[in-house]
Amino acid sequence: MAPRDDAVVPSSLPGLKYPTYRDDALKSGVLWLKGKQADDGTEGLWRVHDDLYDVSSFVDKHPGGAEWLQLTKGTDITEAFEAHHINPKVEVLLKKFHVRKATTARNSPYSFREDGFYKTLKRRARDVLGDNYSGASWRSILIADGFVAATLLLAVQAAATGSYHLATAAGIFLCYTTIAAHNFFHQKNNFRMYYFDLSLMSSRDWRISHAISHHLYPNTVLDLEISLFEPIFVWRPISKNFIQKYASWIYAPLIYALVFFMEFSKKFRLFVHGHLKYPQKRDFIPLVIPACMYVFGGSSLVDTVLMWLWIVMIGSFLFASIGYNAGHHHPDIFHDGDAPRVDRDWGLGQLDAVRDRKWVSSNLLLVLTNFGNHALHHMFPTVDHDKLYALKGVFQQTCREFGEDFQLAGVWECIQGQFLQLARVKPHARAPK
Repeated sequence: MAPRDDAVVPSSLPGLKYPTYRDDALKSGVLWLKGKQADDGTEGLWRVHDDLYDVSSFVDKHPGGAEWLQLTKGTDITEAFEAHHINPKVEVLLKKFHVRKATTARNSPYSFREDGFYKTLKRRARDVLGDNYSGASWRSILIADGFVAATLLLAVQAAATGSYHLATAAGIFLCYTTIAAHNFFHQKNNFRMYYFDLSLMSSRDWRISHAISHHLYPNTVLDLEISLFEPIFVWRPISKNFIQKYASWIYAPLIYALVFFMEFSKKFRLFVHGHLKYPQKRDFIPLVIPACMYVFGGSSLVDTVLMWLWIVMIGSFLFASIGYNAGHHHPDIFHDGDAPRVDRDWGLGQLDAVRDRKWVSSNLLLVLTNFGNHALHHMFPTVDHDKLYALKGVFQQTCREFGEDFQLAGVWECIQGQFLQLARVKPHARAPK
């Protein structure tokens, strides 16, 4: 149920409506999409910039997989279209499905001017990557597969020996598997994206909450990852009580340990409330780990389940500890409520809402386990993390040309800043630029 009208703090970004269902008790990707369909007014079509398109006949032919278009039907996909496609040939193809001009303004604060920061960077990225940039590198594949193997082997050995030390190690590798899988669910459909579902969370729901919501509208009222845990964690600079500001520093570790379980229970509630009609095959993937433990570990069913729950809890705690402190929350970072910059180029909006951590981006293993190369990943989310290294030169060049001094942050600085942001209630009156 939505809060009273006087409790709603509207967006500080001009042109962005406070989302329908944002404050619903059952916060999920499914409801976020329903709200966006209601707010974007695209008449059941797909909107890109100021035009409406009907790509129904193209859904099953989409090179990235049908799911992306199935999920976004009836919404404005401008940000997703721009960020997910580097090759301009896609724009030519899109024209074949044109229906008519839109009659309403976009429900978005962002622009994509040809001479703006993002479009300039994207042209340069294409010059570096070429047109054949899709898919993962062999190094990303090797690391992700290695994490899955380590998780299963450690889990089975833990069950066989009754060792909770080995179970803890399995939980650590489950976390790394989940974060590495995030690299793959951003890309075209591939079986490695389902590694994410081993955690109890849903790769489908996270394609919405993370790839379509958070990545495209970071730290705004449209960012589902901001609203997902409100009022437990409130990162927006709005009125908060003492518990939200300071007690959250104490109970945060407990919430971290429960995130995987909370995400799983949400799937249950979505079925109960009729928002999901039937389970998908991927919903049964979490059972792979306990099944392997039971079959090959030789422990009793009760012991297997208890140890598996411990593995999931360890994985959840580490995943949330890394994710919530990965460079989006700090008093110096823009959060909806703060004064926005005058130039609302989408790429500049990304820079305002993210910080890269110094040592985390130093090698691919750290990048794949700690959400490294964060700014570049937000600019080009469908590009494999390993291939983003090739874009650092043009990224720095474009930042210099547009007068952007993008500073790297320390890991501890981001952790400390995240808790300081939870306590911040006063919006910044001065825009980033």
